[in-house]
Amino acid sequence: MQEVLGHIPLEFALVCGFASPLISLIARFVDIEVLLFHLFGDTSRGKTSAMRVFVSPFDGAASSSQNRSDRIW
Repeated sequence: MQEVLGHIPLEFALVCGFASPLISLIARFVDIEVLLFHLFGDTSRGKTSAMRVFVSPFDGAASSSQNRSDRIW
């Protein structure tokens, strides 16, 4: 967690990770079905790290070197 705090892009990825389960609840009141964020940038700028932070709130496998969610994307 210390690696994320103070780093705005990773903080945003973490917030998005926690927000994603709420989309189905929000969709009941607002015409929204998908929340999509496009990560882009030069090589070695943290895109994979941000994606791992994004899935980490609900993916116990993300901390393991095997069967991580980012391997199936």
